[in-house]
Order: sequence, then structure tokens, then C-alpha cells
Amino acid sequence: MLLNINSIYNKIDHIYDILNETNVDVLALNEIKLSDDVPNQIFMHPKYNLIRRDRNAHGGGILVYTKKCYQLTERAPSLDYEVVSFSLNVNKSTKNFVVAYKPPNVNHNDFLDHLDTQTKILDLSNDLFILGDLNMDWFTKNGQHLKQFCLENDLNNSVKEPTRIATNRYGQTSATCIDVVLHNNNSIAKSSVIDFVFSDHSLVLTECKFKIDNYKSNDLIVKKSRNLNEDNIEAISNALKSVDFEFIDSILDVDTSLMCFEKVINL
Repeated sequence: MLLNINSIYNKIDHIYDILNETNVDVLALNEIKLSDDVPNQIFMHPKYNLIRRDRNAHGGGILVYTKKCYQLTERAPSLDYEVVSFSLNVNKSTKNFVVAYKPPNVNHNDFLDHLDTQTKILDLSNDLFILGDLNMDWFTKNGQHLKQFCLENDLNNSVKEPTRIATNRYGQTSATCIDVVLHNNNSIAKSSVIDFVFSDHSLVLTECKFKIDNYKSNDLIVKKSRNLNEDNIEAISNALKSVDFEFIDSILDVDTSLMCFEKVINL
């Protein structure tokens, strides 16, 4: 999930609602407008890891939430550009993510050259996702550099709708696709664009089709576990009664031990 939030300060409650209600795996936010003296604790969520790359309180910045159930490997953020890179271990395979924000005044080619350097250090046989507000309109000539970058790196853009609709002072309306989700390996099922009333950008929701390991019958690992139904509890109690507890008689008698055990089982 991707959103240019245009300052997170007054929208953190809405972000928590998204995390709580959608159970999203990755939420990437652009233009958080935070300075590095703002502590992480304000934005922490109990079920998510947090990655930040700040600029200042006046613009830019990236914040990413990733589910704690996935093993996270975070790489050092870029110092020259607003880019963070990390990988998640999903179904025993590595998924690489690059989250970026390119301000309008940054040169397209310079930024894409840096992005190309970031991707080249990754194992591109794994799934790769590059997402963010790149301020290069996919629908017009303004996005030709980005399209060339995708062509050279065998990437596709899954976002097919405008992500920002703006009206200028003359009443003219423009619809641009500047928030993109680029990927390889055809691992995205679809991307949807959803209005988000608290930002002038839409929320981009991407559904991925990750492969689950296929095991042959002779490769299956059988794990045994106990089922504590009433019959099994009775069997355990009977087994305990046959144990010689003489070595703890000075601390606790056998009947008291059994009673304590049965109380624990019934909790």
C-alpha cells in the first residue's frame, strides 16, 4: 500500500485505522514531513516494524510499516536521495522493496541513475518492488525517462489510473499518475487507486500473488502435537499419579501437585 500523505502529524490516527482494519503487509508513506529529532515512539504500532528516512518538517521524507511476522532486513538509507531499501522473508523467499520519493525539482535522470544503482546491488532473481511518488507522470512525456528505466530493467508499472487530481487557480483540472508500483517477475495481481480525503494523492493498494512452497508427498514434514481434550487431560492426570514424587515431598505433596496441574489445564 502506497500513499503520499502530505504530512503525517495530523493523520496518524487515520494511519493506525488503516493498519488495524486492513491488516496490510507493507504501508509506504511519502512526504511525511518529519525532522530527525521527532522520536519513533509517536508512530510505532505493536504489529509493525518502522523504517524512516527524514528530510525536515517542511517537506519530503519516507516512513514504511512492515508486518513483524516477516523477517525484515533493512539496508542503509540513501544520504543523497529520499530512498529506503529493505527485504522481507515471505514463504521462505526474499522479497526486495525500494521505497522512493522524488521531489519535483530533482532531475529525473540523476534520480533514476541512483535508483538503478540501488537495484543493481539486489538479487534480481527475487521479486522486486519499487514504489513511491516519483513526480514523473506515467501518462505523458514527463514520464518517458521512467518508462525507459522500466524497459532497461525489465520492470512493469501496475498502476493504471491517475493517482493525483489537482485543480489550479484558473480552475483547470489535471489528472496524473505519479505514484507508481514497479515490479518484476509478474508477481502483482492488480493495483487499485482509492480516494483518500486527507491527501491530494490517492491511496494505491497493490495485491501480490506470492507463491507458496509446493511439497511432494515424500517431502512432507510431520509434526506431532498434543490435543488437550478431556480424554487426554485424564490420561495425563493418570500418568502423573503413577510418578514417584518422593523427591519433592518436602516441598509439595502429590495431591497438591495434581490439583495445581489440573487448575493450569483448565485455565
